[in-house]
Amino acid sequence: MDAVDDKSLKQKAKAALKTTKDPVEKLRLSCMARGINGINGFGRTFRLFDDDGNRQLNLQELINGARDYGCDLKQGEAQEVFNRVD
Repeated sequence: MDAVDDKSLKQKAKAALKTTKDPVEKLRLSCMARGINGINGFGRTFRLFDDDGNRQLNLQELINGARDYGCDLKQGEAQEVFNRVD
């Protein structure tokens, strides 16, 4: 992917973030808004927030990691994401 495509990807994701209500989509768009390396950064972020080192995230670790990544999920949204992907 070249720089123009990456820039376009970021712009589209940022625009879509303003209107989405789905918390899983918020996480996905937050990754895309960071460009082609967004999903890798997201994975690294959550590995860092695995506070107890058990290679599994609990709800609070999910909330903290998403917030620190720039995706501020409300408690109910985080619970929905947690339930859907756990």
